Parts: sequence; C-alpha cells; structure tokens
Amino acid sequence: MSKLIITPHIAVKDAENISERHFEILLGNARQFAEGKPLQNVVNKAAWY
Repeated sequence: MSKLIITPHIAVKDAENISERHFEILLGNARQFAEGKPLQNVVNKAAWY
C-alpha cells in the first residue's frame, strides 16, 4: 500500500479551532483514564466504527 493516504474525517463547516478541540478530548481522556472512567470516542474494532 505504498500509495495509501489516510486522512481524518472532519465533518465541520468551520474548523478553525480543531486543534484545540482535539487537545480537549485528549486531555479529558487522560483524566478519565487516570480515574478509571470510560473514555470518549473509543473505536469499536469489531463493529468497524
């Protein structure tokens, strides 16, 4: 697959603050993980989403 390009799916009209939103999710998930709580946006590999 030498000619494969993978890109994120960003379905927003105005993505000006997308980096900040990504960081907020990452930081929130780090906190949730540290507290033993469920994470946001977990991929279900068996269901392909």
